[in-house]
Amino acid sequence: MARSSADGFSLLPEPVLSRMFSCMLQRNALLLAALSSEWPQVVAANLRRLLVTPATPMGAVAFAKRSFGRLREVIVDGYNRAGLEGFLPAASSLLEALRELPLEKLVVRCFALESEVSFEHLLNAALSDMPSRTSLRVLQLEHLALGAPKLRAGLEHALRTPGPALVTLGLGGCDLRVRGTASVLGAICEGPLAARLESLDLSVNNLGQPGAKEVAKALPRLVALRSLHLPGNALGLAGARELADGLARMGGSLVELDVGENGLCAAGVEALGEARLRLQSLSLRRSWIGSDSAHVLPRLLATMGATLTKLDLAENKLGPGGMRAVLEELPPLPELRALDLSLNPFATADFAGSPFRRLAEAAPSLEELNLFGCCVGVDEASAQTIGEGLGPSLRSLYLGATDLRHLRLAQLLRALPTLPALESFGLVQSRLDDVAAEDLAAEALFEKLPKLQVLDILGNLVGREAGLRLQKSLRRGPAFRQLRGLRLK
Repeated sequence: MARSSADGFSLLPEPVLSRMFSCMLQRNALLLAALSSEWPQVVAANLRRLLVTPATPMGAVAFAKRSFGRLREVIVDGYNRAGLEGFLPAASSLLEALRELPLEKLVVRCFALESEVSFEHLLNAALSDMPSRTSLRVLQLEHLALGAPKLRAGLEHALRTPGPALVTLGLGGCDLRVRGTASVLGAICEGPLAARLESLDLSVNNLGQPGAKEVAKALPRLVALRSLHLPGNALGLAGARELADGLARMGGSLVELDVGENGLCAAGVEALGEARLRLQSLSLRRSWIGSDSAHVLPRLLATMGATLTKLDLAENKLGPGGMRAVLEELPPLPELRALDLSLNPFATADFAGSPFRRLAEAAPSLEELNLFGCCVGVDEASAQTIGEGLGPSLRSLYLGATDLRHLRLAQLLRALPTLPALESFGLVQSRLDDVAAEDLAAEALFEKLPKLQVLDILGNLVGREAGLRLQKSLRRGPAFRQLRGLRLK
């Protein structure tokens, strides 16, 4: 009976099948392939993205692999260690079988070096015959042990002779270190990829100052590079100085730079300023910038103020005085759309009366603001100060990691101005309880937030019944769609 039903499904129009499979768990769709001789063609022909893990039914994948006509993205993920030993050969065989497909993105990630032979076979299957892969635009090798020259050899050969479409390369967490980074960058610069590579990710490769020097040496030759990711590489001040020299010689092509989690401190940020970058996106997350040295931030931003659209300053050490110093010298940021200030504990009582309104004035187009872990709501006067800096263009406001019990939630809601465009509001981990949920339900939220679609209360103490009452109240809003963090039990 099951086989007959499956055969009947195979007669459905292709658009209907495509929509059905796009809404189905990949594992279930692949298992269905075993029900009928026609189902492998039906299922596989409508998959565009294939995620392969040790938990994937590889027999079903192998059964359907001849019909992956629309497949454009393949991800091989070894994060789930159970069954990994038998998974490596099966994944290698699959990659070899899919080699002739017009894939646009290939990701191989999270494999520890336990069986060098099997791992090398997997890499060879992923990287062989690169010149013939004319559609491959994105190659990501993440969290792989590529420090050994023998294992890197296949990668370097592939980078010297890439396919004509390759523009994005990710090598995050691959244990390249200085020697491996120099070798990989040398392979890129020796071939045609140097003239067209647009995005390079070398995050978490233990580069230090010597590795930064190797990156800086290669940058002027990467004439099309627009995005560079170097977080978590222990660059420090010396590395920042090396990198700034290479960035200054790029000619202004770079629009996105991530140098977070590198221990730059204020002096390192100042060194980057010497490159006079005109970026669209900048991350200085966890850069150890304290209140006593916060003045370096406006100076760095001044050169890119006209172009910057995204800025990440999360997890620094900006207290009330430091944030006040930033705001007082903040340059115009007319294009800024997203700002992350999370986990900078500045919104305490000492911040009351600070010029936070300068944010709305300097960044009139700001749409996303993350103030998670900034102590917003702990002090009423400080919350009022924050409210004055929230502009009407905001679409997403993320608060949380604070204590909004008792009267503090009401104080915070009173401090909020009318935000006519706000669609998403986060109060995650704010110690909200059932009483706070009742207050939210009773509060006329939609008078201030008429377009609210999503309220996030994840990680709070709101019980199921109180959460359901809050959800019912929120559904009266004309645009409201979802209460996140609602307990199901």
